[in-house]
Amino acid sequence: MADFIWMIFLFVFAFNLINWQGYPAVNSTSSPTPIGGVSTFPLTSTPTAHFPPTSTPTPQNNLTPTRTPTPTLFIGSTNTPIPTITPNPNGLSKSKLGVFILGDTSAVLEILRAGPKVVKIIDPQNSPQLREKIREYKQLYPAGKVIIRIYTPSYDPNDPENSGPGYNYHQISAQEAARDYFNNWIKPELDKIPVSDRVYYDFVAGPNENDNFQAIAMYQQDDRLSWMSGFFSEYAALVKNDGRYKPLLGEIPVSNLDPRKVGLLSNGLITIKTYGGAWSYHAYSTARTQNHETEINTSLRYRSFYNNLPENLQSLPIILSETGFDTVGQGWNRGGANDKSIYQSWLSWYDDRLIENSYVLGATIFQIGSGDPTWASFDLQPIASWFASYLTNK
Repeated sequence: MADFIWMIFLFVFAFNLINWQGYPAVNSTSSPTPIGGVSTFPLTSTPTAHFPPTSTPTPQNNLTPTRTPTPTLFIGSTNTPIPTITPNPNGLSKSKLGVFILGDTSAVLEILRAGPKVVKIIDPQNSPQLREKIREYKQLYPAGKVIIRIYTPSYDPNDPENSGPGYNYHQISAQEAARDYFNNWIKPELDKIPVSDRVYYDFVAGPNENDNFQAIAMYQQDDRLSWMSGFFSEYAALVKNDGRYKPLLGEIPVSNLDPRKVGLLSNGLITIKTYGGAWSYHAYSTARTQNHETEINTSLRYRSFYNNLPENLQSLPIILSETGFDTVGQGWNRGGANDKSIYQSWLSWYDDRLIENSYVLGATIFQIGSGDPTWASFDLQPIASWFASYLTNK
């Protein structure tokens, strides 16, 4: 009997000794701590990316840690996965072609990462997703230029109470019109852009074409051009005094402004230059040609402007803030078998012409991201990968 009691004593002693050494008890439900933990690897790209939250995996009893799979990249709160895209290894593109962004698509990021010199964006204050993409673009390419266009509804004489402003140069001074336009239509929208994001934008545009003037062809007649010169000067001063961006004025419709009369805008253009701004023209090809004699009236018309500018304005930069094909409201994509190749060839030819003129900062192709069927034939989405590759390799 004594031997049996002695055996029980030894068994209990051994059992407690095992537990004291730190091994799990036989009926323990706790999970062992993985040896070595889990390795993590930093993202190789510069910009900050946001990833959707993932559930925490249940620890496994693997002795060798494994690399955590790289998650699919999402931009902002969008639900469309964005493929991994490498920024331009050559830095900012040598091309002068850029893009006019009307809305958010996956192709926008592909183009921005290719490093266009100039980007135009409409209403960034209303799109956190697009602001995030612009933020990444400027972090990758600080020398790139970004233009803000605040959408202002066109003036409708049949419904003036519910339309945008319509300034009548016979009834209001240019200075008063500029103050009303900036203070009541532009500045309140600029104020909505988060302070932390303001550093990523360079220019703020003025009125688009003739949208907010009661008289059509504001860039044709002498008295209207003199009035516009005053508008330019006042608006440029307001933007300068606001202190956030540089002024971009003109947005002159294709084939408008008689080059022989460009001197009538001189006072306004001098003010723009003084404040570090630029002027702008919508440089569409309406005949879809690569013929200089034809295009000098449309996409290359800006050259005739400079042939008539005074010497002190020869270095004033111009941005061709809309470009591409526009034939009676139709863009490049008309459903033809050769539409892509024709447009790509023209863009390459046109880019070479832009590079010949040092005063051209860039030209933003209209458009990408619009869901409006009106602009579907202009959409860059079907050739976005080609365009990104073109920018990278130029």
